[in-house]
This record gives sequence, structure tokens and C-alpha cells, in this order.
Amino acid sequence: YYKKNTDTDWTELWCSLDDSKYNEWVQKEIEIKDANGNFVVDDNVYLRWTYEFEMGDGGLDNMVVTDIYFDNVVLPKLYGEGELPLAITTPNPVNGVSNVDYSRLTLSWEPALFADGYELSVGTDKSNPTSLLENEKLEGNTSVSYTIPELEPATTYYWKVVPYNAVGKNENASVWSFTTMEDQSVRDFPYTMGFEGNNGEIPPMGWKNDHEGKGIQMWKSNEIEPFAGKYSASVWHNNAGEVSILTSPVFAIPETGDIVASFAWGGALCNRLEKGYENEAITEGPISEVNDADGTLYFEIRAVDAADWTPLAYTQDRTKWRHKYVSLADYAGKSVNMRWRFVATENAGVSSGGASLDEIFVGDIKDMPTLAVSEIKKENLTVYPNPTSDYVYWAGGKADVKVYDLAGNCIKDLTEVESVSLEGLASGMYIVSVSCGDSVSTARVMKR
Repeated sequence: YYKKNTDTDWTELWCSLDDSKYNEWVQKEIEIKDANGNFVVDDNVYLRWTYEFEMGDGGLDNMVVTDIYFDNVVLPKLYGEGELPLAITTPNPVNGVSNVDYSRLTLSWEPALFADGYELSVGTDKSNPTSLLENEKLEGNTSVSYTIPELEPATTYYWKVVPYNAVGKNENASVWSFTTMEDQSVRDFPYTMGFEGNNGEIPPMGWKNDHEGKGIQMWKSNEIEPFAGKYSASVWHNNAGEVSILTSPVFAIPETGDIVASFAWGGALCNRLEKGYENEAITEGPISEVNDADGTLYFEIRAVDAADWTPLAYTQDRTKWRHKYVSLADYAGKSVNMRWRFVATENAGVSSGGASLDEIFVGDIKDMPTLAVSEIKKENLTVYPNPTSDYVYWAGGKADVKVYDLAGNCIKDLTEVESVSLEGLASGMYIVSVSCGDSVSTARVMKR
């Protein structure tokens, strides 16, 4: 709307009902004209933006939940055109912030009016911040970001951005600062993450929360029917094909031991996932044949000196919490990052078009916890002999038995048996799951 000092009411200029979009920036150019189509010319014109919210017809799936973002307002006249570019006033990270990630940090800022490019300087000396980058030239008005591969932990850095154009440089550039967080590398095992710290803050210290695509959705804390504790991590999307990524800090994987990554996950929001499926590894099809149109949650890994991520597991189960564990033997002695990457389903707009994650464990498989849920009675299981070169037995009579390898694949599935043979399997560690009535127990068995 607009209104002049002499007007008693506001005059509408534009309404978004006909071209509104979710999870996408919409840029509009509006001519300020009166009801007769004449341009409004006055020294005292006010503009106003309003937003009306609709609840929908009730229920979680039908409720319209919307955040409105408003930015980059340019008003006539463009005073300063043909002169030096305006100074940068919007640094990211914001000035003086602490606990900034030191790995793959991206510095960014809003485009400056009339700039043809920018010169970026970064260093540890406030009076001359050039020890890391000195007048790094970024050409183009929209070249407004720069990623630094690695910074020192627990260090204060200073940086400035000097816009330039054909007239010259705007040397009136502020010097901003940020301080990186303490070293968050994981070297002590076992490591656990249940998203309970700091009131469920996501991402936790040292983790990263990223998004690819036009949408704005990130992994968030969810306390509506979490898997365990008060919080789980979850993400939800309106648009198919949107991608949200939760990345761990660096893990220095030990050279010895049967190191695994274990976690609970599912392809929907927490309140849509059934509990009671402890240690139920399911054999999926080949990762290379996954159709992301069905909505997919991946577990991926990358050595810190590598460029590409390797997918190790995925789930498209939208009904149940699954306990997945994956061997990290191929990464023994290496430093790696792990991430959980969700590609939104075509079934967008409902709470099943999401993903959830909880109870992350990284350590030796002998220390891997049982993911406890209240619906199932737990009993300790003693199998014998252990180690074994052939049969495994247990007390309690006949039971349903599943045997899993360290990749989480079910390699034996037997019903109503009193023993299970491991003959013919390669030497190494296996998981034996025994179910009898409403009781489920697991044991780690070494095959000689």
C-alpha cells in the first residue's frame, strides 16, 4: 500500500494471492501509481506491507504453516547512481559472533548498490586483516560469497569487503570479526549424539545444517513423539526434490577395532513413525538404483581430504523407526565426516514427506547400545559357544532368529529353531537377534 501525508486511507498497489509461492524467494517490481494510473509524485509518501494468515480447515496436514521473509527493498530515486558503490553493511557471520565453524566456512554479504565487484581480505590482524586473503577479487555485483576450506579452531579472524565499480573503490569498509569454535574433532570413542543438549539445539556444536534448492527448510529439533529422550532431529518439506543435510564434525576413526556407526532413523516426522522395531536391519536394494522421487534419507561418509561423498545406507520407510548400523572398517585410521541427507518425496505437503534421526553412536560394535523402547520387554541373552566355528545356542527353547553382518544386512532369517549355524560364513563379528513372544534380545558373536 501507499499513502501520502494528505491521504486519509491507504491505497493498495499489489497483492500476492495470484502468484504466491512457498519455499521460494519472489522478487517483485511495483509501480507506485494512483487509481487513475498516474505515477505518485510527492515528497512525503509512505509504503506499507501487510500479511494475512489463514489456518486452513484444521488438522496437521491441512494447516497452513508459513513464515514470511521480506528483504532487499529498493525505493526510488536511486540516489548515488554514477558514483562510488555503497558500503557493505550485512556481513555473515555477523560481526563479533563466536563459536563459528572453522571447516568450510562461507563468508557472505548482501550485494552493494552500484558495485561491479568486491575485494575480500581476511586475517588475524585487526589493523591489517590480510594474512589469509589479501584483496581477493570477486567480479560481478552478485559475487557475494567466498568459502574458506579450513580455519584454525579457537581463533579470532577479521575481514572486510571493499566494493568497486568503474568510478573507484569504496574504501570506507568496516572491519568485522568472528571467533571460531574450539576443536570439535571426535577422537574419543564411543561417541553418542541424542540431540538432547542445549534444549535440543540443532545443529549441535561442531555440526552443520545445510540446504540445497529453492526451499528454506533445515533439520530442526522435534519434541513431538521423539524416538528417545525429549528431542529427535527431523526435517519436513513442501516441495519434492528439496534437499536438507545434517553433517557431523570430523571423526578420527581408530585404526583398530570393529568400528560402526549406529542410529535410529525413518522417512517421516517423528509422530508418524511406529516404535518397537529395535535392531531391525532391513536389506534394501542397491543404492545405485534408488528412486529419489519416493523420498530418500541417506547416510553418507567422506574422508576430509576427499571431494565426493559415498552413500553407505538409505531408508525409504515412512512407517517405522529403524535401527541401522554400518561398518566403518574401510575408513579405519582416516579422518571423516558423516552426514544424513534427505531428498524430499513427491508426496509433499504432508508430514510423511519428511525424515527423522536419533540416537547416533560411533564406536566399537561390542559397545553398541541396544536402542531401548518401552513397548518391548528386554532380556539378557547368553549364547554359546562364543567365539564359535559353527552352531550358536541359547537358553529358552525355540525362537525366531535373525543373523546380521556388520553392514546391517540380514543373512539368516529362521523361525522356531533352537540353534543357528554360522558355518560357511566368513570369519568376523555378527549380530544374532533372538525373538520369543514379546521378548527380543541381541548378542554379538565372533565367528572363527
